[in-house]
Amino acid sequence: MDCHKLEISTIIPTYNSQDYIGECIESVLNQKFLPIEIIIVDDGSKDNTIEICRQYEKKCNIIKVIEMHINQGVSVARNAGIEIAKGNYIHFMDSDDTIEESMYSDFADILKKVKADVVISGIKNIYEKEKNIIIEEADKSVLYEKFDGIAKFLKEICVSKGKIWGLNVIWNKLYRKDIIITNNIIFNNKINLGEDFIFNCNFFENVNSIQVINKSYYNYYRRDNNSLVSKFRTDIIDRRKLIYLEWKKLYEKYNLYDKCKDDMQKYEGYLMYNNLYTIFSKNCKLSRPEKKEFLNKLLDSENINFVYIFFKGKKKYAIEEKIMKSEKINLLYCYMMIKMKLMNLKSIRRAK
Repeated sequence: MDCHKLEISTIIPTYNSQDYIGECIESVLNQKFLPIEIIIVDDGSKDNTIEICRQYEKKCNIIKVIEMHINQGVSVARNAGIEIAKGNYIHFMDSDDTIEESMYSDFADILKKVKADVVISGIKNIYEKEKNIIIEEADKSVLYEKFDGIAKFLKEICVSKGKIWGLNVIWNKLYRKDIIITNNIIFNNKINLGEDFIFNCNFFENVNSIQVINKSYYNYYRRDNNSLVSKFRTDIIDRRKLIYLEWKKLYEKYNLYDKCKDDMQKYEGYLMYNNLYTIFSKNCKLSRPEKKEFLNKLLDSENINFVYIFFKGKKKYAIEEKIMKSEKINLLYCYMMIKMKLMNLKSIRRAK
């Protein structure tokens, strides 16, 4: 593929991003190899995001702004961008992130030499409060081709290798649009977390070549403290079940599931365990009886078995596991509450 034939559509969903969207757009406009279009989908922002985007649209003819007057979620916004994208490759960005100026030109140079269905680079995790950068990237640049090559890639990025970002995120990848369109691959708008993972599972089921670059181009800003307690979501059980089924289906296609099952289930157990504690997050509005009912529902779900697999061989979870298996909800609730208070206290002390 010649460089001039590569046409990239950059899709950026936005929601209340007035503090960051300008820097995000500028990082795309500063590319050595410009995309054919920058599609910004404003998902019903309440601040000045849409005004900022419209100003850029007036100044630059490659910028297209779609205004969704009602907030419908990032999946709907991305799908709207895919519908009108004209490029033969698509790159997704988050509105509070940036990309290095050589990202697209380096991708273009690669695609001059190989015809890859997806190009994948590393990530720079930028922790603003801690003033720290953690880079995640491959050990070397590799082209994976055909069934055996794709299987090798998927095995290498499984959780045992510490590279789950391979399926977890979309913004460090350049996707061939015709694969997305032909196979009707869209973002699931019925879930509000994990939609990127499912999109990648569906996409990688249909690829014949993957180009990995051992260099980081995408700047992912982690502006919030990531703790055990994250945002409470009522769809935890059904969402995690759906995600795991898609993951399993992908790995079964490439005859990898039996080989990777233990690591996959441990990782899923780790996520489910963390989700147990989201009932103590500030945004959880459930009453105490409702929280206990929710815990009971989680313990009754088949996914709880993944938590026990995660616990296996770890003495520090022995008491917790015993209480969970006893299904004594009141005791479990009190134990979790005390544990969270102790964790928060340690966190405050560290901050001082």
